[in-house]
Amino acid sequence: RLKQNMHDFQQRALSSATREKYQGHWTRYLKFCKLCQIENPMPATEQILCLFATHLAASNSHKSIKTALAAVRSHHIDVGHHLETEKMLRLKRVCDGIRKSRCNVAAKERLPITIEVLERLAAVCALSQHEDIMFFAICCIGTYGLLRSGEIFGVPP
Repeated sequence: RLKQNMHDFQQRALSSATREKYQGHWTRYLKFCKLCQIENPMPATEQILCLFATHLAASNSHKSIKTALAAVRSHHIDVGHHLETEKMLRLKRVCDGIRKSRCNVAAKERLPITIEVLERLAAVCALSQHEDIMFFAICCIGTYGLLRSGEIFGVPP
């Protein structure tokens, strides 16, 4: 009974959505190991994880690859293996290389809302309408509070 309680607590540590997502990544990891004729996928070595990340890079974002690696680590924890991916420096370098290879496009410059921009907004807003007044007020708060759009609107730019 004690082992069952431990297992239950372990399962509750992650949300069901996370577990479901991780299960999909774990299945992909096992398919990858089979494809590469890796007989013992556990415990995963740094070499195997680097190859797995490289394999995923062909069709996945950096974020998705990091999630897949977290899923492999999580499965190891669930079955009692110790996998310290954060100490795997070569894996970190491979992931950094994947991330940087995806960032070839220059980041769009995000300009601040200056007083001059506020003046131009005031000129085009119908400050007699409630929605325009609210929008202009939010822009003023953002300008004087030095806020980012995500901090104002709750979504990334």
